Amino acid sequence: MFYRATVLIGLLGVASTFWLYSRFTVDDAFITWRYGKNLIEYGIWNYSPSHLDLTQAYTNPIFAALSILPPKLDFDVVLFFKIFGLVNLFAFVIWYARQTKGSYVTLLLLLGMPATIVHVFGGLETFLYVSLMSALFVALDKNNKSLSIGLALALFLTRPESWLLAALLPLFFLFKESPGKLDSSLLNQFFAQFRHAKPDIASAITVGAALIAPLLLYLFLNKAYFGYALPNSFYAKSGAFFSIDQFITLSFFISPLLLLVLYGKSKIFLLTSAYSMALALNYSMSNLQMDYSARFAFHIFVPIFVFLVYISTTYKGHLKLELNNIKIANATLETITKGFAVLFLLVLLKISGMVDAHMVTYYPRALDSHAALGKTLAQIRESYKLQSFALGDAGIAAYHSGLRALDNVGLGSALVTHEGLNSVTMDSYNPDLIAFHSRPNEIRLKDHNQAEIFKWATARGFNYVCDIYWQSDYTLKLYSRTALPELRAVCEASKAKNDRNNRSYLKSSWSTPPWHYWKE
Repeated sequence: MFYRATVLIGLLGVASTFWLYSRFTVDDAFITWRYGKNLIEYGIWNYSPSHLDLTQAYTNPIFAALSILPPKLDFDVVLFFKIFGLVNLFAFVIWYARQTKGSYVTLLLLLGMPATIVHVFGGLETFLYVSLMSALFVALDKNNKSLSIGLALALFLTRPESWLLAALLPLFFLFKESPGKLDSSLLNQFFAQFRHAKPDIASAITVGAALIAPLLLYLFLNKAYFGYALPNSFYAKSGAFFSIDQFITLSFFISPLLLLVLYGKSKIFLLTSAYSMALALNYSMSNLQMDYSARFAFHIFVPIFVFLVYISTTYKGHLKLELNNIKIANATLETITKGFAVLFLLVLLKISGMVDAHMVTYYPRALDSHAALGKTLAQIRESYKLQSFALGDAGIAAYHSGLRALDNVGLGSALVTHEGLNSVTMDSYNPDLIAFHSRPNEIRLKDHNQAEIFKWATARGFNYVCDIYWQSDYTLKLYSRTALPELRAVCEASKAKNDRNNRSYLKSSWSTPPWHYWKE
């Protein structure tokens, strides 16, 4: 009875979280989706619909390839990727239930987190990545070489962090663990696995060739087309000052892997730890501009959480601790492992946001601001012979506009990333409209090269048009070369809808079904 009640409460929690957070779609998703749109409508594979400033602004080639289908089929791109998220979610649920022998309570805890629903429906590759990584950890534990290679190749096209697997997997299959059973000397057995291991050079070479050759080909094609082997975001975000706080936080979520010592799982412990620590180090040295809902901690911990639940139900054992003949602990490894996994999941829930009105109202606000701007530009571009505009929010507005879009932050512009934003870059794009990140009473000139842009615009006689409101303290101040009166209606509508705090917005919109916002 207690188990059924727990499952029922969990289902209600998942339903509530779905109702609120599945309406979220992140602006950055439209960066990737623009490639498919530009290919179908203009025959160009680039962030902007021209060959100027060729830029690989996406880090998820599999989503970039999928983005070709919606414009090709004349299907709403947001709805397409919401459906993709649902399919991914259902596949994960079925796989998780099978691999963990029906550990539905832990599954419901994971799915009941707002962060999980945000990442399932947000439009980026986050949930696909953690699903594939979870499956890879399990495949490696089962020593399934072919499946591990296939999952690693899929991961290569999902997130560039996974390229590290091209080095780690050959090392993993280089040694065969000696079979053993759990006993009272678990720690000794953990180290004994390698003392008796024999190298399997043929397997290591096979796995290495199967992974490295496709990866090198992919990097070569990137270099040949874009001029750079790595995605533009690598150059734009890497090299930031090392964040000790970030590294400590991310390392904290890796620490549950120490439980694998109790199972004597030497190889999988070393691989998962090495890979996760490499991610923690990389993220701690990067400018993480889109770490919403603790996205990067989610990347690291969710595969660990899933693997620990899986291994706790697969490898049985009992832990007894005594001190001076006094019993300290006597519990099954399954209970201990699941307990720690859930505890760390609750910490992730805390840092990712248990109740976050900002995430719930994010995309509805964007529809009435950034999306409305892009759609209006698309409608008036022929009348005013518009060719280009500049906006640091590289995503929704650019996607809808059909114009060259200068991303002054740099994600959507290799010129800005590698050469800096200067008058030469501005002249190359020659924008007809500029949207400045602002507050209602000032332009944030210190942010994202906006002082240089303002200087350029002033010298060419640009005039203030109006403010588009995304939030009360976040606006886009529009400056244009010529009068664009149609934009004033967008500004007025956005102010009427978005000039209020998140709680007020949520209070008036929470009852609207989430699928109402599953649209461009």
